[in-house]
Amino acid sequence: MKIGILTFHYACNYGAMLQTYATQELLRSMGHDVRVVDYRNKSVEDGYAAWNFKKDLLKTLPRA
Repeated sequence: MKIGILTFHYACNYGAMLQTYATQELLRSMGHDVRVVDYRNKSVEDGYAAWNFKKDLLKTLPRA
């Protein structure tokens, strides 16, 4: 059977990606043809970009 996994796995942590991979591999081991649909949400990605910018900025500030 062909199965498409629609999930938001592009996140700031590895958990979402590992869960997607594990689900995909489990279904493949059961004999299914599995595809992961790369769903991306612009507003969420923009939030991650802002978070990463703040984190990187804190690394470059001089320490007191």
